[in-house]
Amino acid sequence: MGLAYYVGASEMQGLVPGLFAFYLGTDPQKIEPVKTAFLDEIHKLANEGLTPVELQRAKKKLIGQQEIANQSNDAFGYHCALDELYGLGFDYYKRLETDVNAVTPRRHQKSGCEIFSRSAVCFGNRATAQLCQCNRAQTGELASRETEITYA
Repeated sequence: MGLAYYVGASEMQGLVPGLFAFYLGTDPQKIEPVKTAFLDEIHKLANEGLTPVELQRAKKKLIGQQEIANQSNDAFGYHCALDELYGLGFDYYKRLETDVNAVTPRRHQKSGCEIFSRSAVCFGNRATAQLCQCNRAQTGELASRETEITYA
C-alpha cells in the first residue's frame, strides 16, 4: 500500500498489567487511510492470530533474543530478578525455550483476542509531542486537538 514509513510493536511488562503498543510513521496526508488499515490489521491479529509460520518465526526470534541478552551479566541478572518477582523463579531462563515452544496457534489466538479486545487505542501526532493520557471513561472523546482516544 505504501502508507507507512515504518511499523513496529513494543511491550512493557510488570507486576500489574503492562503495555503492548503498535506504532507507525506516515505522511500526515495519509492519516485516515493508515488508521483504518492499522486498526483492521490489529483486529485481524486479535481475531485470527498469527499463521503457524509467523508464530514459529516469532518463537525463534524471542528465544534467540533472550539467549543473546543472557550473554551480558547485567541483562542476565535483571531478567533473573524479574522472573523471580513474577513468580517464575530466578532460574526460569532454563525453561523459557520449552515454554515458548509449547505455545500453540490456538493458545496464541485466544490470548491475543483477550488482550486486544479490551485495549485502549491512542492515536497521537508526534509533531506536536502531546501526551495521550486515557482511561475507559474517555472512550471516543478527543483528549487534545491532535490525539484521539478510542477503544478497540
